[in-house]
Amino acid sequence: MDDPCETLYHISAPFLAKDKCSLIIQKDLFKFGHLGAIVEMTIPMFLPFSITIERIFATQSAEHYEHTPVVLGPVLTVASTGG
Repeated sequence: MDDPCETLYHISAPFLAKDKCSLIIQKDLFKFGHLGAIVEMTIPMFLPFSITIERIFATQSAEHYEHTPVVLGPVLTVASTGG
């Protein structure tokens, strides 16, 4: 059975909406929800990108890369995963 508050909202929304877009979703809710969804979808793409940067750096400095402290890889991984 439907929630009475939800039913009341759907009945009254057409009479209280200021424009046609408000019938579908509220403007502020769309702005913040859309931004959140975009961030959630694009953040996972940064990890492969940061691995590529680290590998390019490792290839360019291969002769002394094995004997120096490795900082770039862990820093990029932590930055990419939001840790």
